[in-house]
Amino acid sequence: MRMKTTFFAGVAMPATNYLKLLNRVKTLVPSTKTTLYFFYSEFLIRASRNSSYREVLNRGVISAIDGKGLEWANWSKSKIKNTYINKPNKVLIYFKFGYFLIINLILGLITIIFKHNFSKRTGNQVILGRDFTFDILQVAATKKWKTLIIGGSHAVQSKLQDHYPSLSLDSWYQPFDCNLMRDQPESDLRIANNIVAKHQMLNSDNLLQVFPTLNEVVKRIRNSNFDLILVCIGGASGKQEFLIDYLQKDSKCNFTLAVGVGAALDHLGGGIKQPRTSIILEKVGLEWLHRLITQPYRRARILDSILGLWIRTSWEMAGGE
Repeated sequence: MRMKTTFFAGVAMPATNYLKLLNRVKTLVPSTKTTLYFFYSEFLIRASRNSSYREVLNRGVISAIDGKGLEWANWSKSKIKNTYINKPNKVLIYFKFGYFLIINLILGLITIIFKHNFSKRTGNQVILGRDFTFDILQVAATKKWKTLIIGGSHAVQSKLQDHYPSLSLDSWYQPFDCNLMRDQPESDLRIANNIVAKHQMLNSDNLLQVFPTLNEVVKRIRNSNFDLILVCIGGASGKQEFLIDYLQKDSKCNFTLAVGVGAALDHLGGGIKQPRTSIILEKVGLEWLHRLITQPYRRARILDSILGLWIRTSWEMAGGE
């Protein structure tokens, strides 16, 4: 049975599946400035801390859940809260919070062990953005969309051109170790950058001040009507989504579809090495464990995302806002 629209950290959660999403992309009307976001737990935890980021996600035209953890949290929060606790009791809210912390820990482990699939209950399907990116590129090649990769290396462009010979492909390259491409947490950006006050959060309005090199790519987009824009400039601070939102709001920029693809294209080589997780770990939702072990620089982000999702889910289920 399909769920009603639910909200997590104030963000409207998507309900779609692979075929519906692919058909939506195939039937896009040119120059409609459609934005596509793939939600995973880190996005929603960031949205709970940054209201500007939450607004960006809610302005997205299309979205999909990328990650079993978030899909489970979405189902648990809606189903269990509505079924068992109804209206929150303010006196008992903290007791319920502790109760759901334990319940969610147990249910999360059961979900991993038994590989439970919630799609039949939710009408939703987990769609991995890194894989769907290549479906989008196939659509672009078929429709002869003029495509721009923001942050992609020359090696990536060359490999994609070999795989999609009919694709009109351009890239705006930046060294993977430059300030823009480094996967810095937002807290580090605020402390290191004198333009944005420490109390101010990163958003789509101050993004080009923090990363002035982006003015160059914005100018290119204004001068060339690209159909497809793939943004791969790192996801730790939300700058991918803020850039897409900036382009969406800029009346001088025209495009058909803009997508944040993170490290999806790095698997082709030419950027920071991104070893693929084994199929077994992907199926049971333990890809984060592989990254925790193989990518030390992301450990703080991964742990914050996992613990944040567990705590936030339990808090909202208990009636917290």
